[in-house]
Amino acid sequence: AGFENSLPFYAGQGNDSEQGKGNKVFVQGIGSKVGAGSYNVMVNGPGNVLGNNSYNMVITGYNNTVYPNLSNVFLINTNGVTVTESGKSYLNGQDVTNIQAKILRLST
Repeated sequence: AGFENSLPFYAGQGNDSEQGKGNKVFVQGIGSKVGAGSYNVMVNGPGNVLGNNSYNMVITGYNNTVYPNLSNVFLINTNGVTVTESGKSYLNGQDVTNIQAKILRLST
């Protein structure tokens, strides 16, 4: 079983504590769900859904969906986004995953 927040706040150990992965799951926001096997996850906002085996994620916003088995996803002040691949970063609803590479290309 994963974590489903029916209260304003939940914090606890992830499901993989025996594997020594860090295991922290923090969820604040009614209706947000974090799937089983997830760890190193912080969710702040209602209606977010993270699939099973999610790890290394920070989500602030509402009604975002992250597919299972993804990692290194950061959604900051972002709402209504669906993430289907690892390594994605959104800031204020804009995909900024490759912004550093774009800036480097412009400067050369």
